[in-house]
Amino acid sequence: MNRLVIFLLFLAPTLWSQDYFISTDNKSISSLNELELKTYKSILQSPFYSDLSIASVGKIKQVQIEGYIKVDIPNDDCDELIFKASEVNFNNDGDYTWVGKLENNSSKEDCLCKLGSITIVSSKSGKIGHIQVDDKVFEILPLSDSSYVIADVDESKFDAHECAVKARKQVKIFTAI
Repeated sequence: MNRLVIFLLFLAPTLWSQDYFISTDNKSISSLNELELKTYKSILQSPFYSDLSIASVGKIKQVQIEGYIKVDIPNDDCDELIFKASEVNFNNDGDYTWVGKLENNSSKEDCLCKLGSITIVSSKSGKIGHIQVDDKVFEILPLSDSSYVIADVDESKFDAHECAVKARKQVKIFTAI
């Protein structure tokens, strides 16, 4: 038991001082270059995304500590989000998948932030990500190699076609007498 307490005391300050893997920038839309702005506007036109925020995505090898990463989601009710790796396939910073589960670290009573997951994929095409926290879903989408957007996903806008679900016939379960 004493070893566990000592370990947690050692690890906790490290996590609190850890750099964010995903952080929102103070970068404004006007500071985006022409290609980034074009991509931003394209994402903005999608009916599935809302509340776009410009963000930075760090190098997983540099910011991950003991299998944990910190994520900053803009305009959420939670403190910083800390995810613990559950599956990692790492070849290099340009070729990996990182899947993690949310650690409940919120001290706010009105914040749920209890259930969540994150999936980050980095390939030669760039980095993309999917974050779910309670009933909210976010996508991390690239604007360029160094700038990203965190977008709220409005799941109510999806229909069976977008979800790749075949329409089913309605079946009558009972007949009224």
